[in-house]
Amino acid sequence: MQKNGTIHERIELLVDKFGNGKNTVFATLIQSNEANVRGYIKKGVMPKYDILESIVRNLEINPEWLLTGKGEMLKNSDIQGGTSPMCAQPAAQEQDTTTALLKEQLREKDNEIKALNREIGRLQAENELLYKKTATITSTPTLQPKKKTQGE
Repeated sequence: MQKNGTIHERIELLVDKFGNGKNTVFATLIQSNEANVRGYIKKGVMPKYDILESIVRNLEINPEWLLTGKGEMLKNSDIQGGTSPMCAQPAAQEQDTTTALLKEQLREKDNEIKALNREIGRLQAENELLYKKTATITSTPTLQPKKKTQGE
């Protein structure tokens, strides 16, 4: 039997188990968003009924464990063997987790690409400006000191 402190700590355990430690992945699995999940874990925000129901239904979590910390985490725990078929996650759940992870990685890479493209644009503009300054300097005739004439 597992006992865990607060519902916030139990949600954090679920994020680790089902979202590979990523709030965004877990949020996708329960049809929520990362900010909400972060609030449940870090800020002590109490999840609403629809989120709790989504966790219980989508991840096959024991509602008593989720609410109180009593009993086993997973609905289908084999009490005698101490194992759960959910520990290995069924293929569909594993695919959902993998898909969510891949989507998150793609979003991160897209953001990196956008940032790099902005940096390329900035560097190109800076390069152009430097090129123009160099062209201006090289095309400006150099001032020669006046030669003194005999009268001066």
